[in-house]
Amino acid sequence: MPSSGSNPGITPTRVLLVDDDPALLRTHKRVLEHEGRDVLTASKPSEALRLLEQGPVDIVIADYRMSEMRGDAFLSKVRERWPDSVRILISGYGNVDVVKGALRDAGIFLFLSKPCGRDELEESITRAMEERRKRQRRQQRSEKLELDLQSYRHLFLGAPDAMMVADLDGYVLDVNKAFIKLYGDSRDDAMRLRPYIVTDRSRWRIAKRELADSGVWSSELEQDGRRRLLSISSITDDAGEAYAYAAVERDVTAERRLQTAERNAQYEVILSLAKLAEYRDPETGAHLERMRRYSRVIARELSSWPKYEKVVDVAFVESIFMSSPLHDIGKVGIPDSVLLKPGKLDDAERKIMETHAVIGANVLAATGGSLAQKGWLQMAHTIALQHHEKYDGSGYPYGLSGQDIALPARIVALADAYDAITSKRVYKKALSHNVARERITECTGTHFDPDVVDAFLASEEEFISVRAQHQEDSATSAFQAVAASAVEPARAAAPERAAAPERAAASESAAARAAREAREASEEFESIPTVRNLEDG
Repeated sequence: MPSSGSNPGITPTRVLLVDDDPALLRTHKRVLEHEGRDVLTASKPSEALRLLEQGPVDIVIADYRMSEMRGDAFLSKVRERWPDSVRILISGYGNVDVVKGALRDAGIFLFLSKPCGRDELEESITRAMEERRKRQRRQQRSEKLELDLQSYRHLFLGAPDAMMVADLDGYVLDVNKAFIKLYGDSRDDAMRLRPYIVTDRSRWRIAKRELADSGVWSSELEQDGRRRLLSISSITDDAGEAYAYAAVERDVTAERRLQTAERNAQYEVILSLAKLAEYRDPETGAHLERMRRYSRVIARELSSWPKYEKVVDVAFVESIFMSSPLHDIGKVGIPDSVLLKPGKLDDAERKIMETHAVIGANVLAATGGSLAQKGWLQMAHTIALQHHEKYDGSGYPYGLSGQDIALPARIVALADAYDAITSKRVYKKALSHNVARERITECTGTHFDPDVVDAFLASEEEFISVRAQHQEDSATSAFQAVAASAVEPARAAAPERAAAPERAAASESAAARAAREAREASEEFESIPTVRNLEDG
């Protein structure tokens, strides 16, 4: 270990030894002086206090049992008058209460047991000096922070948002006027009610890690029914090392309520379009309800896998539940001549039908504005665009394959196919869960993502439960009724003379639908055991 006294211009470490045993005092002095330290000795606490008054000392080491005064009582006095010193207590008594009392009252840094060997003593001095340097750095940063606050105090105090400044332990050092309005009638009241920048200590540990990595952290907090956005940033010195934190806290309760109301209203409008698409295409509304629940079941299962724990979180699961019913919203843009055509579609008509994926994505983009800011709507856009892509790249509209297909779309593709297989239609009976499982597993790696298939297989009981709870008969036309109610006022306002042609048109539409169902049934069973045709329009 290099001697602190061997480097010109560097002040050697000053150590004060206090012990009424002359032999131990001499032994410890020789050990510590060997490394070039400036070692002072005192056989009585009163003598040691006089030495401390003559000049600063870095480390004070005292024996516990001395005739004039116990070591912990002496170090307590040292703490009061020279708080920057690092204090070490040596004792031959390993009593736990003694240690606790010394830690509490004297603020000792280390407790050493007698006999104390050379290596142990050297190690304690090394640790004590590192602690001393940390304290000095904290003091320097505190002084710099105080200067910074003085320089910018007029800006800090007058800022419209509630602001705090805290030390590296998260303890609040100062607050501005806006913060006082949130938490009390005075600065002292506010700081008493909010002593820490983040009151939840487990959350503070998370915040400290992110602040160390990126220098910023933000989170929404809830208190007394109010939502507050807390943003913290590191205050750094010229070397880029953090020495304090600055925080801004805004009450966003009204803003979040408005956003929730807007999101709900927007969702209702978009869902109405999806229901209208279902109304034109003769699948029943219960299909949408089952679809969203199947998708949520798969997502929840994937969220428990280590591979997906950082991708499929609570927000993902909620978003896929909200967005999956919009998968076929693009069908509102497909002409009836194609959507309801009796007989098989030709190549040109099939290309038109396949455009519903892009149409749906465009509808959602136009309705949702900036999709980047709306998680569930962004997911709905992706699902609408990609849910006809196949894992082997044979799908449409872009022929994406594997992981290039977004996970929500891969989930919805399976949920949609499962419901198509197990649902009752005019032209077929509902096939069993076992048949659906067989066909889906046969398409693993071609139509479906193997992970999504495994998640489905792990959740079969939940699929069976959803299917039982949302049968066609029990939920018949639930969605269609809503869509029809949107059309009904216009019909009621039409002249009575239009009623007969309208009924005739409805009858023709029903006939066309029946023909189309027959055509789809034929196409579907041609492809058994695959499920590809279950998604053809």
